[in-house]
Amino acid sequence: MEILISDDGSTDGSAELIRRYAGRDGRIRWWTNPRNLGIGGNWNACLEAARADLIKYVFQDDKLLGPSVLRRMATVLNEDPSLSLVACASQRIDAGSRLLRVRNRLGDSGVWDGKEIILRCLDSAENLIGEPSAVLFRKAQAARGFDARMVQMLDLEMWLHLLEQGRLAHIAEPLCAFREHPGQQTVTNEGTGVTVRESLMLAEGYFARPWLKEVARPRQLFGFMYTLRKRYGAQAAAARAVIRRNMSTPTYARCWLQYKISRPFQHLWRWLRKRGQSG
Repeated sequence: MEILISDDGSTDGSAELIRRYAGRDGRIRWWTNPRNLGIGGNWNACLEAARADLIKYVFQDDKLLGPSVLRRMATVLNEDPSLSLVACASQRIDAGSRLLRVRNRLGDSGVWDGKEIILRCLDSAENLIGEPSAVLFRKAQAARGFDARMVQMLDLEMWLHLLEQGRLAHIAEPLCAFREHPGQQTVTNEGTGVTVRESLMLAEGYFARPWLKEVARPRQLFGFMYTLRKRYGAQAAAARAVIRRNMSTPTYARCWLQYKISRPFQHLWRWLRKRGQSG
């Protein structure tokens, strides 16, 4: 195991703290970037410098929840060559390390087809897999690097890239903790519209993939189009057009008719459920 620490222009005394630990443990390699590389550039600097076959990020705000986390995740990945990504549930903690909740968007432990998980993430417009501190992957499959054009969803973009190459293994137990605080980048990005832009970038790119027709059923494709229009309105026109090209005119017409016929019954069913719950 090697521990790489990349100091991307910190001003809080981190360098001296790192220097002390590096003096005690020969597995630590660290450096200060000559200029601030930003999130994507810094992640890629670490990826390029790594000598090992497996990559596990742990961000400065986050932590692992036990001494066996690396072994457990690495064992899962090494025992199944069809896997390209291992992910785990995570604790959400506050600035004082108090537990807020557990995040697990994938449910029970298990293995899923990578392309199916890609479609689930695109449909929800959310990173269902987790942050970099919650995953482990092979360096060779990630050699392309993170897409530094992105500032919010560059981790999800990499997970989708990896899942085109293999399957996902999920560990339902939280093995890491992700810290939430007002100064983190996610909070900074809220309200800027960057998440919408990057979600649509991913949708346009992945809904144009040749394998889409093999994995997604026509009604599922139609559902993606409807969800995009409802969520993003006119901004999603390009992404919806990409999906539409994967459907013949008769298939699209059939799905549209099924939707129109079933929609009143869906509204009725939701109304009855809501009334039953309130009663």
